[in-house]
Amino acid sequence: MQNGILIKRHKDMMNEIELNSCENQATFFELSVSSFKAGSALFISTYMYSIFAKELDNLDDGYNFISPHSLINLMKDEYIVLSKKKGNKYPKEVMRWIGYIYRAYVILKHRNSSFIYKEINAEKMLELYESYHTFDVNYCVDRLEELISEKKPVLSDYEVFKRIRLENSSRKHS
Repeated sequence: MQNGILIKRHKDMMNEIELNSCENQATFFELSVSSFKAGSALFISTYMYSIFAKELDNLDDGYNFISPHSLINLMKDEYIVLSKKKGNKYPKEVMRWIGYIYRAYVILKHRNSSFIYKEINAEKMLELYESYHTFDVNYCVDRLEELISEKKPVLSDYEVFKRIRLENSSRKHS
């Protein structure tokens, strides 16, 4: 239990560097609440599409060893809007959980931050917090992956059959 948040870690799923990366991003998200005027949704969106998130997605990169406080300063320098535009802030424990889960998702599913954010944005994570925050990290990420899969259109048997027939008929006429 850390800061009132249950985060179970399976060491067989993530190594020490990956666990530290998750923990650093969790702390970074938590610090954002008191470090920026911007609302949490704007902060998360800006960060998930940022050059810093892109660099952190590559675990071999030195950015993974940057402190959360240093990352706050880099974001302040690079994204002025975060210090000027006011907005609704999420509770620190929610921000900590969102930061941890987004980073774990990147690591466990080999996706990049911007892809994950496009599929599951800050508002959706806030909505899921009450139901998901006590889940094991791996289980939580798997459920989020299922949510993404559910968004993809599923073809009915009829549509599949129709496509096969069209493909076969076009081959016969070629």
